[in-house]
Amino acid sequence: MAGTVAGTVTSYRKAGLTPASSYQYRVVAVRGGKRSRLSASLAVSTLIPPMSQARLQGSWNVFAKNIGHVPDGRSGNLSWDIIPACATGACNVVAHVKDGKYSFKLTLTRAGAVYRGHAVANFGGCGPRGSSIPDPATVKFRVRVKDAVGEGQVWAAISLVGTMAESYKYVSSATFYCPAASVKATLSGTPA
Repeated sequence: MAGTVAGTVTSYRKAGLTPASSYQYRVVAVRGGKRSRLSASLAVSTLIPPMSQARLQGSWNVFAKNIGHVPDGRSGNLSWDIIPACATGACNVVAHVKDGKYSFKLTLTRAGAVYRGHAVANFGGCGPRGSSIPDPATVKFRVRVKDAVGEGQVWAAISLVGTMAESYKYVSSATFYCPAASVKATLSGTPA
């Protein structure tokens, strides 16, 4: 890696290095068109930034694996479009979540590498087809960045893990009722 600095400089910064990598540097002095001999080699290793610095953004495939007592026993894929609330670095995000034909939006608030948020989503009605009633669920998410890579000046998330909990309240109409229920799932995701 080549770089040029003035003779009075005592430190040097190089942008664009890859995290968790080693680099070798040598110094050559140039004055009046004459070059000095190469200095001894200096080995430099870059650090792995903490996961709390990883930027969560873009389109993701998230697999939800149901755990515990689940009314319909299904696991499946969710599509997430994640939009950061800041121009650079790690910050809160807005997630547009799609589960088959149903979709909802939520804000995930960041605390280090962990993101938390909840939303009310209407996944359809319950009851007989002719008299179904709305059965909205409160959906809570807790996710954390599991792995990340350096991309230019950005430390980008490449996998996440977490949990999702859905809770349905008891609702009723004159002809039918929907019992209270809850669903829990583990999450694992990678960019689409």
